[in-house]
Amino acid sequence: MSEQLETPLRSIRSNAVWTFAANAVFSGMRWLTIVVLVRWGSSELVGQYVLGLAITQPIFMLAGLDMSSAQATDAKRDFSFREYSALRSLTVPLAVAVTAGLLFFLDLGSETSLVVMLIAGTKVIGAADLLYFGVFAQHERLDKAGKTMIGRGVLGLAGFVALLLWTGSLPWALVGMAAGWLIVLAVYAAPQSAALVASESADNVVQLPLRTIWRARRLRQLAWLILPLGIAALLSSLTYNIPRYVVQAILGNDQLGVFAAVAYIVQLVQLFAKSFRHATAPRLAKYYAMDKMKAFSSLLLRVLIGFAAMSIAGVIIALAAGDWFLTTLYGPEYAEAEVLAIAIAASGLLTVTTFMNAGVLATRRFGPVLTTRAVGALAALFSGLWLVPTSGLQGAAWSLLIGYGASSLTAAWFLRSAIAGHQPAPHDPDGANAEPAAESPSPRSLPSSARPELETT
Repeated sequence: MSEQLETPLRSIRSNAVWTFAANAVFSGMRWLTIVVLVRWGSSELVGQYVLGLAITQPIFMLAGLDMSSAQATDAKRDFSFREYSALRSLTVPLAVAVTAGLLFFLDLGSETSLVVMLIAGTKVIGAADLLYFGVFAQHERLDKAGKTMIGRGVLGLAGFVALLLWTGSLPWALVGMAAGWLIVLAVYAAPQSAALVASESADNVVQLPLRTIWRARRLRQLAWLILPLGIAALLSSLTYNIPRYVVQAILGNDQLGVFAAVAYIVQLVQLFAKSFRHATAPRLAKYYAMDKMKAFSSLLLRVLIGFAAMSIAGVIIALAAGDWFLTTLYGPEYAEAEVLAIAIAASGLLTVTTFMNAGVLATRRFGPVLTTRAVGALAALFSGLWLVPTSGLQGAAWSLLIGYGASSLTAAWFLRSAIAGHQPAPHDPDGANAEPAAESPSPRSLPSSARPELETT
């Protein structure tokens, strides 16, 4: 076992506090962006903004290959920071090109196309941040990730609101948001991440020739290993956005704006769940690598029970006070308490799925996550096409619930199989069987089901 797995582990409670605090700020700023558009714009403007997000999000999810999750669970450092960085520098420009090409065929009009491309620009900055988040999570320094998120949230909203009020233009507001994010990236996230990478042991790739990061075989190995994560992220984004596509196609942009504002709770909860997953994923990976399966299962169970309890409480509150809350926040045309309650229930199932997938990812089995997300996307698609025409916005919310419910059941089955099939590593107190660092990951460095050539799902 490498020395990295034997070092004292940073308190998961400290990481959790930072991630919750950061996401409370960042999620609040994201929500306030919607509120600002509702109050100083219209449901049509909200719909335009949401449509831009819905177009770009799946593309950039696929291009990102969920590298931050792969980095966070790479407890044995099979791939270096610079190799992750090199791969991202290839996939992100491709995502921008695909977005531009898609707009050419969709013919949405010049203003909407500009909004979409500006949102794509913010996602380029976000992709760089995610790379640094992976480094922070790998070193269990979620305090640094938290400070980055807080800075992005505050400066991004400030730039958005300032330019929206000054110009009355959504495109200019997005320029302000991008500027705020870029400042945080350049001033804090990049330097802090570089310092952590440089502080690692002498075999770190920082001390190797720069050409190491561009070796095609290494990049192909990394891309092929985590490709299921990218496709899974794409499918997860589609599960979230499919109800929006259906609402826009059947009910129009106005109703899309209403639904997006009310159901945005799912996005807020997803941000919380993902950040807490980044806090727990390295610990789960180390427990698994150190054969501490009792601690692995106990940690995962505590997290799932806590989030399930919060979701149930949220549904009760939404049914009791949802109309008042939505009317106060957005206006009377947004009073859809039932939609809010269903969306909160859906977000609870999403959280359960997220953490069960985190347990699977900790075993370095990436393929099952792909199947889980595919089941959810298909369930959301078919239920949305069936329910939206007959039940309107409630039908769209139900399609979210059905999609995430199908995902959670599938994830539970895979997690149970992963835990049941775990084989403890042979005891080797003297390290006689340890393998030297190699250019590519050895068969022992990954569970057999995590190696690309053995993926079956």
